[in-house]
Amino acid sequence: MEDDKRPDFDVWVRYSDDDLESARVLLDAGQVLHVYFHWQQAIEKRLKALIVMSGEPDPPKVHGLLALVRRAGMPVDDDQEALLFDLTQLYIETRYPASALAHEEISTPEFAEALRPRVEEVIEWLDQLLRPTE
Repeated sequence: MEDDKRPDFDVWVRYSDDDLESARVLLDAGQVLHVYFHWQQAIEKRLKALIVMSGEPDPPKVHGLLALVRRAGMPVDDDQEALLFDLTQLYIETRYPASALAHEEISTPEFAEALRPRVEEVIEWLDQLLRPTE
């Protein structure tokens, strides 16, 4: 990676880390709907860091996780693809009250806790791509 790309890369990763911390705090506080927003944002920002790392100075201003994966040229398995699709949908649904209220099951801590390990797996996978062994 060129040195002039490093600051943008670092900012994307730092903001992603902030979103992960926000999700943790919100989940602990029982603010479940906002957790999905921050999980989606954490993954989105890590994907944008990968795009910057590949040499593209300005990642696209899109929120669809699968679109960003494709832009980064990353292969995903079926489970990863399903989670990325689901998080994008949850991101949208929880931003608009009428949509979120139509899906009461997503507002339960149990639903969020069941999703947490899958999110953590994707974050770990992205971290391996962001920090290749030297």
